[in-house]
Amino acid sequence: MLREEDIEFRRVYPQTRSEERPSGMQPVGLYPSLVIAKHLPTGLVAECGSKLSFLKNKVVTLEMLRAGIAALEELGLKNISELKNEQANSRDS
Repeated sequence: MLREEDIEFRRVYPQTRSEERPSGMQPVGLYPSLVIAKHLPTGLVAECGSKLSFLKNKVVTLEMLRAGIAALEELGLKNISELKNEQANSRDS
């Protein structure tokens, strides 16, 4: 289950690739923004910028995080570092 306090959200504008709006841009949500969400306990990161709405992009990133967490749980892993270690060990074998 995702808890709000376990997720760090960032809003990035593709035009500047930063969290600052491009100069002259109105604060109205008419410009695309990329939402980056990080699940702190697992280290999973999801991003979405396909929608014009920040809230719609946020919903998509949450769905992506849920799917990623479910996949980790299915593999019996607690965080993304364990997955990376497992992949590295399988390449060495």
